[in-house]
Amino acid sequence: MFLVITIFIAVTMQSIAQNNLFSLSQRLSMKVRTIISMAVHDKLLSMNLALSNKVINEGKLLNLISNDTQKLVDAVGNFHFAWFSIFEILVVSAFIIMEARASGVPGVVFVLLCQPIPIVMSSGVRKFRMEAIQYTDERVRMLGDLIAGIKTIKFNGWTDPFLQMIGRIRDNELYWIRRSLCMKFLILVLKDGIVPIASMLIFCTSAKIHGHLSASMSFSVLALLGILSRVLNFAPTGIQYAGEALAAAERLQCFLRVSNYCEDFTNDKCLEGACMVERPVAYAPQQPWIFNDTIRNNILFGSKYDPPYYEKVKTACCLDYDIEHFSASDDTEIGDRGVNLSGGQKARISLARACFSSAQLILLDDPFAALDPKTVSHLSQYMLRGILQGRTVVLTTQNYRVLDCCDKVFMMDGGTLQQLPRNNQVLKLFWNVKSDNDKEEDREIIDFALKHENFPNQSLTTVVDSQISISLPLTLSINEHKDAQNLNISVPHENSKILDSSVWKEDDTQKNDFDSFFNVNSQDLSYIGGFENSEMPTHSNISGQCVNEDNGISTTKEDRIEGLVAWKTLKRYFKAGRYSNFLLVFGTFICTQAARVILTYWLAVWVDNVFHFQLGFYAGIYACIIAGATLFSASRAYVYSYTTCVAANTLHREMTNGIFYSPLLFFQQNFSGRVLNRLSKDQASIDELLPITAQNMLENIVGCMGSIFMITALVPWFLLTLPPFISVLFFFQRRYTAVSRELKRLDGISRSPISAHFLEALQGLTSIRAYKMEENMNKRLANLLDRNNSAVILFQHVSRWLSFRLDLAAAFCVTVTAFLVVMLHDHIAPGIAGVILVQSLQLTGLLQYGVRMAADTENHFTSVERICAYTDLQGERPLRTAISLISDNWPTEGRISFINLTMAYREDLPPVLNEVSFEVRPKEKIGLMGRTGSGKSSLVLALFRLVDNRACNGSILIDGIDIKDVGINDLRQRLSIVPQDPILFNQTIRMNLDPFERHTDTELVEALKAVQLFNKIRKWDKPLDAVAGGDGIEFSVGERQLLCLARAILRRYFPMNFRSSCSWTNIMT
Repeated sequence: MFLVITIFIAVTMQSIAQNNLFSLSQRLSMKVRTIISMAVHDKLLSMNLALSNKVINEGKLLNLISNDTQKLVDAVGNFHFAWFSIFEILVVSAFIIMEARASGVPGVVFVLLCQPIPIVMSSGVRKFRMEAIQYTDERVRMLGDLIAGIKTIKFNGWTDPFLQMIGRIRDNELYWIRRSLCMKFLILVLKDGIVPIASMLIFCTSAKIHGHLSASMSFSVLALLGILSRVLNFAPTGIQYAGEALAAAERLQCFLRVSNYCEDFTNDKCLEGACMVERPVAYAPQQPWIFNDTIRNNILFGSKYDPPYYEKVKTACCLDYDIEHFSASDDTEIGDRGVNLSGGQKARISLARACFSSAQLILLDDPFAALDPKTVSHLSQYMLRGILQGRTVVLTTQNYRVLDCCDKVFMMDGGTLQQLPRNNQVLKLFWNVKSDNDKEEDREIIDFALKHENFPNQSLTTVVDSQISISLPLTLSINEHKDAQNLNISVPHENSKILDSSVWKEDDTQKNDFDSFFNVNSQDLSYIGGFENSEMPTHSNISGQCVNEDNGISTTKEDRIEGLVAWKTLKRYFKAGRYSNFLLVFGTFICTQAARVILTYWLAVWVDNVFHFQLGFYAGIYACIIAGATLFSASRAYVYSYTTCVAANTLHREMTNGIFYSPLLFFQQNFSGRVLNRLSKDQASIDELLPITAQNMLENIVGCMGSIFMITALVPWFLLTLPPFISVLFFFQRRYTAVSRELKRLDGISRSPISAHFLEALQGLTSIRAYKMEENMNKRLANLLDRNNSAVILFQHVSRWLSFRLDLAAAFCVTVTAFLVVMLHDHIAPGIAGVILVQSLQLTGLLQYGVRMAADTENHFTSVERICAYTDLQGERPLRTAISLISDNWPTEGRISFINLTMAYREDLPPVLNEVSFEVRPKEKIGLMGRTGSGKSSLVLALFRLVDNRACNGSILIDGIDIKDVGINDLRQRLSIVPQDPILFNQTIRMNLDPFERHTDTELVEALKAVQLFNKIRKWDKPLDAVAGGDGIEFSVGERQLLCLARAILRRYFPMNFRSSCSWTNIMT
């Protein structure tokens, strides 16, 4: 009885020590995760911008802060198993030798000799992980590019080819993930082979030496080998985590070692001169950076709110009218990347941010390109000549209308800086000369003006194996020196304005056959909306209201399901992996455990010599059972890894299809960080974490079933203790799951803003640097991490709560079983008594660990739940057109009829188009004019069926066919558009122009020549296969717009839509 009580105390003390260890490890893990996240964020905000596009992208950034960071976090909590297992193996081996004497040496030596095997296999896991993460980076980066350019994807009907490309990347990624999983499971198979073989060596040696097996020695050794089995189970896990952490640390280290600020803005060798700015700088980039927050916060950007001046800035930046029409005024939340704003609205908010700042130096990088002339005139009068008076303004532009606002005007051409006269008529003539080389008379006037004004031509720099960029990111030109006292910049006086107009020189030999390509008849150019009209019937009532959202919130709150994980979620996962595969998996688990139970039972038969056979008979059967258990375990590893990968791949494919076939409204209401979080973090959980956790759960539950069956068959009285024991376990499990499941969901929801924050920081690096907002961004991230850590630490504490109570229940079960064996020792053979004690020890560990793994598996199924929510999204329909409705070359004429078209972005929002009716005849060129936010873009969205809900009424006919009857893929692939915001994907130029691969290289080259871009890329090796870069980073914004025009030329479909298609190009182009 003393020994029974000692067992209970020992198991309880072990639980207390173990749970304290896990609690400290988990708290340390959380700190490590926070430190790594902050370190990556700090490096992101301080790294060399010239290297940023080569070193980091959205996919790699998300993997660094999610998957790679998680690998290090897992290693902190599990690495102890690796080093401590060495000590534990030596101690257990010593006890085995003490118990079995010389007979134990062969088994111990065999175990020690086999230890390098899992280490070598773990290095293979690390290698496979490194291969898989390369494709994971590529996949997530491409998904981020597609979400950012979703309008381009949908306008062109490119969803299918890009999803196929993602599918190919995913197949490569899954190939290495499956190999990694299979290797992990094979490491666990070693436990099913090494320990039984070691026991056979010990028992055969003992039987050979002593002529029989003693029950005390055999089952004592078997109990010790059970401990060794658990050690061999956890030790490879610790080694795997360590190996994966090393791989993740290498990737993090490569990023953290990237150099910080470069010494000069072009990254070229500085030959002469310097630029130094000490005072604060405000910056309005060429492509406005808008983050997911209210309009007011986008304008303030960390500055103190000053209501009177704030109102002046709104008025000066022409925002009053727009803000009035938002439902929550300037408290309206702007969607991710400003998806619910027009291009002009984004530009004016960016200008308002620069104006509201207290900086004395304002850098404006071509901010008027997306604005209409009336708005430009307003900004010239009330912004440049108004609230910016008394501050230094450096402005680059291609709009000569704002030149009279500048104290000095310079032109950059071929690496030289030429000062021009301020006479507006001369400047206008100068622009005309630059766009028409035949006006010799005008040229003489300008030459005369330059000569008499005596403006010198100033050499800007000597070009060394490089070309001057047309549009220079101005914040890159700022070299900060903390000890500097002055602002060193060449201006006539402190409060001056400089305009830098960048103009190309067109190659006179390059002919543009644009008109001949289109073959358009010379018909009158018609305008809609109060300007000159042709005789076509026209009725227009285009609302000037912007896209409004309820209560000023454009993005929806992330969905959070409460309660138990629904059975339909489990069914969906089983269906994704195929029911037959999962049935085979369960069969292999049961057969493996059955072989283990039979092995233990056969040992009892051997000990009691039931059949009175020789040693060879018992040893031979024992060896056959070991071989069968190992074979079943290896088969289980292969089938299980294959099935889980099939399920993960199916869910990923259904999720991507659900996302990218969703209406445009989905992307306006869900910021990219939220979507990418499910495509990266949740998908990684299904790929790797869920299979491991579920495997542990199934193995332990099946093991429990085997042990219960064995003990009950030998000691029926054990059934009396089982119901209360199981009831207590499941009582604790239900209470734990009810809390942990919600905490896991809160973890997922609070993790999405962190991903979104990193993506916003990556997109707005230049603005953040210019406004010196790094500290504010760090504080914002710290708050987001604290919010997420609150859910994480509570989840960890709840896990420890469950673990301690399960351990106490397990200790009670062992004590009761031992008490029964003592009380019934006269009726139980020694061998059977040993089997009962060994099985009870295994049962308690298996049951309490199995219940814990069951709860963790349910928690991981919240990732399946979150992904299934995106697989069930309502998509655009129909995708394909009914047979015989349209011909292969439809539309043949290009006649468009808008009949009483009314459109609202949502059913609960007011319409933005009200009963619009007009007709476009074949081969007409129609100009649609209107103020920013007047509804021009809405009309185009309606034509491409990007907005289609029950609030949309009326009809649009193309060649007499209602587009509602045409599949969206057929419709969009047969229309052409050059968008206002040019988007290029990080793919080859060939892929950006022709993802369906329908055109020859000659046709692609001719299209590039038509838009005057082929000369730029012809110097590259295989120019059509050169990568355009993320968002077209190798091209200026104007050049990207020309590439979009080349896409439209290649399609050769009418009608063509040009949405401010020349807004970013210069006058000559």
